[in-house]
Amino acid sequence: MKKILFLLLSAGVLNAQTKNITWDYPIKPGMEEWNQLKTEGERIAVVQVPEDILAKLSSEEVVRLSISFPLYGYYTAFNTPQDGFFYYVIKI
Repeated sequence: MKKILFLLLSAGVLNAQTKNITWDYPIKPGMEEWNQLKTEGERIAVVQVPEDILAKLSSEEVVRLSISFPLYGYYTAFNTPQDGFFYYVIKI
């Protein structure tokens, strides 16, 4: 019972710590820096969330970042959003 209580309290502390972490895409379409990117590979690279940041984000923050993903519209260029996801996440 003590172990379960400890785990619950630890999870609560970790969750509280991650709520203060915010991150936004540093370069987005419409910015001068975005216009200087020459290839799609460069554009895809600049919108990747760094793994150390991603590991610290809460689920809510990950959802917010997914919704505001600068290349979100790219997914509609495929037969299904899942095909677009696989292309940009797995193939690249």
